[in-house]
Amino acid sequence: MLEGARRVGFRVAAYDARRPLVIDPALFYSTYLGGSDFDEGLGITVDAAGNAYVVGVTGSIDFPTTQGAFQTTLASSNGDAFVTKLNSTGSGLVYSTYLTFSNNFPITPGAFQTSPGPLGNGGSVFVTKLNPMGSALIYSTYLGGFGFQEGLGIAVDAAGNAYVAGRTNSLNFPTTPGAFQPNFGGCPELTCFENAFVTKLNPTGSALVYSTYLGGTKNDEATGIALDAAGNAYVTGRTDSSDFPTSPGAYQTTFSGVLSVYGDAFVVKLDPTGSALIYSTYLGGSGEDGGAGIALDSSGNAYVVGATSSTDFPTTPGAFQTTFGGGETDVFVTKVNPLGSALVYSTYLGGSDHDEGFGIAVDGLPSPNAYVTGETLSTDFPVIPGAIQPAFAGGTGFDVFVTKLDPTGSALIYSTYLGGPDVDYGKAIAVDALPNPNAYVTGTTASTTFPTTPGAFQTSFGGGPLGASTDAFVAQITEATVPGGPFTARVTGGGTIDVNAMGGIGNFHFIVQRQTDGTLSGRLQYFNHATGARVQSVTYTSLVIAGNTATFDGTCTLNGAPCTFRVETMDNGEPGTTDTFTISYPPPAPTDGGTLQSGNILIR
Repeated sequence: MLEGARRVGFRVAAYDARRPLVIDPALFYSTYLGGSDFDEGLGITVDAAGNAYVVGVTGSIDFPTTQGAFQTTLASSNGDAFVTKLNSTGSGLVYSTYLTFSNNFPITPGAFQTSPGPLGNGGSVFVTKLNPMGSALIYSTYLGGFGFQEGLGIAVDAAGNAYVAGRTNSLNFPTTPGAFQPNFGGCPELTCFENAFVTKLNPTGSALVYSTYLGGTKNDEATGIALDAAGNAYVTGRTDSSDFPTSPGAYQTTFSGVLSVYGDAFVVKLDPTGSALIYSTYLGGSGEDGGAGIALDSSGNAYVVGATSSTDFPTTPGAFQTTFGGGETDVFVTKVNPLGSALVYSTYLGGSDHDEGFGIAVDGLPSPNAYVTGETLSTDFPVIPGAIQPAFAGGTGFDVFVTKLDPTGSALIYSTYLGGPDVDYGKAIAVDALPNPNAYVTGTTASTTFPTTPGAFQTSFGGGPLGASTDAFVAQITEATVPGGPFTARVTGGGTIDVNAMGGIGNFHFIVQRQTDGTLSGRLQYFNHATGARVQSVTYTSLVIAGNTATFDGTCTLNGAPCTFRVETMDNGEPGTTDTFTISYPPPAPTDGGTLQSGNILIR
């Protein structure tokens, strides 16, 4: 919670006193991802084994790709997209491929739209599905009309339908019969603006399930999209339209921003058929406000992050920061109730200079926490004691921030800078499904001293020409007490294992580190989905490394009850397909595990 005068404190709910109270974040891994030209990380997600999937853009002819990947050479002088799967320890690539932006963008037979508009690839959205090996396209299609359009958000449901959100000024953007808004709204007179769009593609990429414009008579763009289990689409973005479509009973039904380019954020819930608004609300004050990312919890609350210059942006009593921090903009983090009629919480997040939020994720815990990332120029951005990086390092450039808010939006569980002396910004964030979730962040850095970890895939800056010298970065943040400074041994791992003959799986994630004084630190998590056993380390008591094997023991809790454990691991090199992990609790009880289904072990 903010305790006035830029002081940060903690409000701690009841917890099991037999377990350590862990609030310090640590870098589980951090790596550059790039070549000798510009590289930018734009989106990230994570699978059950802890592998991170990163998408972005690159102009590097030597961007790291993998043998057998779909496209291993740069095809466009203006840059290509890239898709990279990073293993669970951040030490190697499972696959990495270019995806060209050139006029011969790869389109698959039977795709919904096989030709771009008259503006070529520079004016068309693409939607592409890669196979699990990154070696081939399952489908790839254009999406657009005769004008300009840009896809800015994507989500996929359990059936494999892809939902895309973005912006367009095309009067003939493809829409479907019965869609909520089948006609472009952005041409009130002779000047045409942009509308947002929301499109649902079928699992084969061959047809539209629905497609609709979303907007009024001025500029509107959708920047983020999320889905619930029923197939409702939740969309955020920004609008300059005083006639943006809102719904009766929504939290804010009138425009309150500055009529400039984009004046208010919006939050929309679209029904599963794309034909009606379940709710739609503005979100903003008297300045400029824009939503950038959106996430959901299992109860249907929508969490939105963005930026605001409004000193009267709507906040809620007891929120972490209820007043504007200063500078051009502050981050805002807002939780909207399932009806779109009220704010569960809403808070500023920022210091006395420019702060902007781009990415948000919500964990799956019974009382969900929100994780946000973005950029800051504030030397007094709110961080916590024990942060990974407690001080601003950006000089005249931005630093990344990564912040975890508690379920009430009233306190920070952790908050840290992340960066070097040049421009760094976090663009997207994801969390895994472990009992104590880890956060995965990607973005862009121009800093040659961006913080990386030993054994990471790329620990040195890739370089680039003057004015285009950036790399993508990927970092995993875990909540574990891991001191900085030199160490004599470090073992990390994450992934999935078989746990019984019926095809059950177990998830594990751990870091164990021996400091130069011999003390052991870190954390182990293990979840056996077949039996429901949840093991959490309390202390480590021993660590033995012999060649490519590591064994460590300690005390733990098993579904809350005290226990002891032993873990034996083997690191057989990248990409980790023959690494092993076994755990017994207590030893020498029968062990779970063996060769990894997916994941990686890294012994240092």
